[in-house]
Amino acid sequence: MTMLVDQARYDRQLRLWQLDGQLLIENANICVINLNALSCELIKNLILPGVNNITIIDELKGNFSSIDISNNFFLTNEDLNQPKRKNYTSIINNLKELNSNNTKLNINVIREKFDEQFIEKNQGKNNFWLKFDLVVVTNNYNYKSFKKLLNEVIDYNLPVLEINSVGFFGYYKIYLRENCIIETNLNTIFDSRINEPFEQLKEYTETFQVLKDIDNIDSVDGIEDIIESLKDIPYVVLLIKFYGDYLKIKNNKIENSLIERKKFKKFVRESIDRIYLKIFENNGNDYLEFENFNECINKSNQALISSEVSEDIQEIIDSIPSEIANRTNNNNNNNNNNNGDDDMTIKENVINENNINNKDYNELFWKLVLTLKSFVKNNIRKNDGKRLLPLSGILPDMESNSVNYIKLKGIYYDKFKSDKEEFINEFKKLFPSDYDSSNKIDINNMIEKFCKNCNYLVVQRNGKNSLSTKINEQILKTCLGESVNSKGINFGNYYIALIIFFEYLSHKMDRDIGGDGAQCRRTLKLEEIVRQIKWEEYDYAGNEEIINILKELVRSENNEIHNISSLMGGIGSQEVIKLITKQYTPIDNTMIFDGLTSSIYKWKF
Repeated sequence: MTMLVDQARYDRQLRLWQLDGQLLIENANICVINLNALSCELIKNLILPGVNNITIIDELKGNFSSIDISNNFFLTNEDLNQPKRKNYTSIINNLKELNSNNTKLNINVIREKFDEQFIEKNQGKNNFWLKFDLVVVTNNYNYKSFKKLLNEVIDYNLPVLEINSVGFFGYYKIYLRENCIIETNLNTIFDSRINEPFEQLKEYTETFQVLKDIDNIDSVDGIEDIIESLKDIPYVVLLIKFYGDYLKIKNNKIENSLIERKKFKKFVRESIDRIYLKIFENNGNDYLEFENFNECINKSNQALISSEVSEDIQEIIDSIPSEIANRTNNNNNNNNNNNGDDDMTIKENVINENNINNKDYNELFWKLVLTLKSFVKNNIRKNDGKRLLPLSGILPDMESNSVNYIKLKGIYYDKFKSDKEEFINEFKKLFPSDYDSSNKIDINNMIEKFCKNCNYLVVQRNGKNSLSTKINEQILKTCLGESVNSKGINFGNYYIALIIFFEYLSHKMDRDIGGDGAQCRRTLKLEEIVRQIKWEEYDYAGNEEIINILKELVRSENNEIHNISSLMGGIGSQEVIKLITKQYTPIDNTMIFDGLTSSIYKWKF
């Protein structure tokens, strides 16, 4: 896919998700169900970063009321009492003005009711929903149609976001069977290999003769040259030297514990103090302090960070789907006779990273994980059995002169290239039909990203209760178990109250409250639902608090408060960007916001 990006306009966000992420955003096709203040805020925050294709599904029934005008900043007084089907264009035009220079922006409105009939009508249209990269359902209280939508798309791993804004409360939940993330942007810790230096790094460390001669200084002769050499040594080299010395003292056994890190930091500080003392004694009693030495002390914890496969990554390796492993066996057995026709569909989908859907992207992800498993197996160290991942090759800025830094950076990058080449060769052996394509640039680019980030992979899976819209035993145990925040608020009560409220609205569908005593009647009905739950089975006595929250929800009369909708729209758009770019880690998988206490809590169901 070829697409021009306005790099000046999107400069700041390009620094967050790079050009690849921006291309995915501009090429995304988002479906938003229902047009309201919440969805307008969501769309606003998608238009600004450059989303070009948005489809809105809404019946647009009736006229804009005074409540609509007060709740939605994208409406004006001129829209009051005007038919929604006619004047919705004012909202669309106001939204488009937010990124008026974007001539590619297309907001399509389907003026139909989102219900079971709509879903059934589009079932035969060659996967109507699959033309979208993501579906966002806002303020929808017809759970029958919502469940039907989920059943329609869940097997295709199409992300569906449910976002509600009612009164002072916000609710967010993502429905996605599996989300595999390579670029989590969690690589804030430098993969230095200080405690596992590879051969080139060892050899480079040995070239700093001054570290060997420091104890032999016995006169002022040449002390200036020694000082210049010492203050230009990268802290990585210093830590490799000090770690080797410490390892000898500890008989080659060092644990990565808080106590051990403190001991090693003390050892580094004492070693540096001895160097300072030696210089002081031979420099006419002039006291000096080197920035790289201070950096070495501050970064000493890096030396004890294991370079082995972590428990989290091992868990991902152990959960490779059987169909990926089975296809590998078939490829190995039939490589000479198979012309690749069986994998043609997969191959065409996965090669272009900017066009693939979640299902195909995840399949490629698991193939890379299987390749990683093979890479790790091939790189078990014979002397101690440690299993190492590919080196990321990223070297952060540090105190040093240009010559030493550039040399060190080249060493790390060369090791990265070597590991990446080995990884590519292993991938070719395991999945020859996926690699032997006319377009190898994207697959190589994908492998490069994977090798750089394989220390920080994340796989999110929805649990069995993630598709449930009703209160059940597991949900009660989860949200009532550990849901008390630092303010002493039990957010489990809020979650249960919201689910009961939404489920009630789904069955009653009495969104337009009218008549004397309507709020009282609704409150009494909701209280009855709460009291029917057998709370004693969960050793819980907070049902009265749940009833109080329900009273507040009823008092809101299902109306939005724009600042709450604005916040939820911002959160929702942020999660959409994460899912579209396949970068950063989305909320997993349920969150509520309480505007009364300005608090957020989340659960994994």
